[in-house]
Amino acid sequence: MEYASTANNRVLVIDSDLAAVVAVNLTSGARSILSNATIPDATNPFINPIAIALDATNNRALVVDANLDAVIAVDLTSGARTIFSNATIPNGTTPFNNPSAITLDAMQPMTGHWSPMVI
Repeated sequence: MEYASTANNRVLVIDSDLAAVVAVNLTSGARSILSNATIPDATNPFINPIAIALDATNNRALVVDANLDAVIAVDLTSGARTIFSNATIPNGTTPFNNPSAITLDAMQPMTGHWSPMVI
């Protein structure tokens, strides 16, 4: 799974075997780890990341981790990981059971009405 971040001239790629979000430069193709179990630190490490959505407004990527049954927010500047939603965060109502995809449902004003934008 990948997502283009043209503002940063990169594409973000989930590598499940590396358990990482990898940034790939759109000009050179050079790869660097944005976030994994130890980058930038060991807080909230990935186990099995499988999907990603870019939340540019909040400078983060939202990553689904199937083994954690969680959505993890990854800061696009530092790579820091924060549990955004799991079985107990923000509460225990409707916990995930094997999440596998993610789409940001942003509302965009269009010709006087609101419609969803899927990325």
